[in-house]
Amino acid sequence: MDDILNKIENQRLKDRAEKIREHCERILPRIHSQGLFRYYNDHGPAHSKAVLKLLNNLLDDISLKKDNGRLTEYEYFILYAAAWCHDSGMLMREGEDFDNSEVCERVRETHPERTAEDLSENWSKMGIQSETEAYLLGEICKAHGGDPEKIKELPENSGNVYLRLLGALLRLADALDAREDRLPPEPYMEVPGILEKQYVEYWKHEVLDSISINHKEKKIIVQLIVKYEYPVDVVKRVKEKLTEELNSVKEVLEKYNISFNLDFPPLIDMIKYERRRNKRELLKELKLMTIDGDLIDEELQILLQEAKKKRISDKETIRLIVEFLNENNVKTVGSKEEKLPGIKKNLLTLRKEYIKAQ
Repeated sequence: MDDILNKIENQRLKDRAEKIREHCERILPRIHSQGLFRYYNDHGPAHSKAVLKLLNNLLDDISLKKDNGRLTEYEYFILYAAAWCHDSGMLMREGEDFDNSEVCERVRETHPERTAEDLSENWSKMGIQSETEAYLLGEICKAHGGDPEKIKELPENSGNVYLRLLGALLRLADALDAREDRLPPEPYMEVPGILEKQYVEYWKHEVLDSISINHKEKKIIVQLIVKYEYPVDVVKRVKEKLTEELNSVKEVLEKYNISFNLDFPPLIDMIKYERRRNKRELLKELKLMTIDGDLIDEELQILLQEAKKKRISDKETIRLIVEFLNENNVKTVGSKEEKLPGIKKNLLTLRKEYIKAQ
């Protein structure tokens, strides 16, 4: 978390960086204590720490095509401060109603610009040294979200600070922090008034399992996992969004010898995995229910009900049963107390079809 800070050896600069961190650690928790923002993804101190960790990983083992091959201490200071400040524009301002979903959404969409405004007005309270320094920070923060073209609008170099490079690094690190634990602790799927687009944001965080950076192969490895069924193709949206964000900064980063491609390993589909596991359990049940080569129809009906609870359809269950009967030479017999013609008919029909297919 503090690896970026440890690259700053000048004690006065490090002290100012820590003052900015302390200020942000005090104010950022307020974002999610007010109105509907309680149900938005985390933009507090934990997010800033995660962004700093990603920035350190992105810059690790990189020899930049600038100066002596690395950022200056002052550039590390600006990057560190921006990682802490970039979401402060989501704080409530006087007269804003954060119980209104449209107000919240407008604030979320414009918070990069709001952050730049806040920095220009409140820089002296934060450990920022001058209006010029507040401007540099504000420009980087302003480019971290919204229109991808914002990065290209940043000055290449301002006051010996490679502004466009720092802005590109912050934007990419911010986009890559799509951890599941950024989801709100509240029961977010049950909140009236949350806009539909926010649900898609929830789902994006639910499907991202892990992100790792491989400098040797120049890859950002994004492992996705599907645990639930969604009304939209969330996996596709996550891939498109991360690809768009990397593409928006790729040209800038490559100019300084930072080059990565996204790698999406095979999807972990927990729904399919769960179904496969449930089918294995169903076959175990069948073996336990088989007595002297016979299965009682009544027990099969119970098995169908249990399988349905585990998201295995009647058709799938009956097919599994038929395959089991044929492979293990098992007969089905009716209970003396109760006949179950429905299940028996299905079994007989499918068994005939199975035999024909052989």
